[in-house]
Amino acid sequence: MISTVIPVYQGEDYLADAIRSVLGQTHEPMECIVVDDGSTDGSGEIARGFGTEVSYTRQKNAGVSAARNRGASLARGDFLAFLDHDDVWLERRCERLLDALVGSTASMALCAVTEVDAELNPVRVNRLDGGDNLLEGMLMFARTTVSCSSAALIPRPSFFELGGFDERLGISADWDFLVRTLLGGQVEYVDEPLVLYRWHGENMSRKVGAMETDVLYAFDKVFSDPRLPPQIKRKKRRAYARLHRMLAGSYLESGERWSAYRSLAASLRSYPPIAQDLLSTLRRRFHQPGKGTVDDLR
Repeated sequence: MISTVIPVYQGEDYLADAIRSVLGQTHEPMECIVVDDGSTDGSGEIARGFGTEVSYTRQKNAGVSAARNRGASLARGDFLAFLDHDDVWLERRCERLLDALVGSTASMALCAVTEVDAELNPVRVNRLDGGDNLLEGMLMFARTTVSCSSAALIPRPSFFELGGFDERLGISADWDFLVRTLLGGQVEYVDEPLVLYRWHGENMSRKVGAMETDVLYAFDKVFSDPRLPPQIKRKKRRAYARLHRMLAGSYLESGERWSAYRSLAASLRSYPPIAQDLLSTLRRRFHQPGKGTVDDLR
C-alpha cells in the first residue's frame, strides 16, 4: 500500500483538488492522510467531507515539515508519498513511480512536474537534469532539480532511516531531504510529468527572505556533513557564491533592490572570480522593461 500525506495550512482553495487526485490514482490501495497544521479556514471541513476515504488529523501550527513527519508517523503503507495541498497528481503518478522502484535499491523515485498557474493552465515542464553528478549540480545551482515534496515516492524504511524532513526548515525542506538522500543512496527518475505544481500568490518559494534563511541553514548542514565527497567540499566558496547569486536574482525579481545588493556583495566576497559571470547573467536576465537591470545593482 502507498500512504499519501497531504500537509495543509490555510488551503481551502486547493485542498479538494489535491485529495481527489490521490483518490483517483490507478494504483490501489491508497491511503490518504491529511495533516492540518493549525488552519483557521475551511481546510478541516473540506478534508472531513471526504468521509472515510481520508484520514484527517489536526495539530498546532508547527510548519510543513512537522506536518509531513506527523503524517508519516501515522502511515501504514510500505511506501510514502507527499503531496502539497496546492498541487495535483495525474492518475498514473504513483503507479509509474512504484514501477521504477521495483527491483531497485534506490531510496527514492522522482518524476518530472508540470508547472501550472492557479487555474491549472500549463506554464512549463520541469525535468530532472541529473548530469554526471546531481549532488554537485544541486550545490552549484548547475542542474535542474525536481521538488520531492509532491513528486517523490519513498520506501517507508528509507524515509525513517534518513530522519524524515528537517523540522527547522520550511521552504528548503524538500531540497535538504533530496540532498540527504543523495548522500546516502540513489534516486530513480521517471522522465514523465506526472505532477501539476501550482504557482499562485501564496507559494512559500515566493517569500525570498524566508527562503534565504532556510537555504543558508541547509547549505551549512550539507557542507558540515562528513559524507560529502572531498571534491565537492573543495568547491564550498564557489557554491556559496552561486547561492548568493541566486538570492540576488530572486530579490531583484521581487523588487527588493537593497537585499539584491546585499546578496550580490556576499556572492562576490565568497568567490570573487564569479563577478563577470554574475554580471553577465544578470544583464541577460533582467535587462527588460519593467524589471531591474544591472545598472540598478551598481
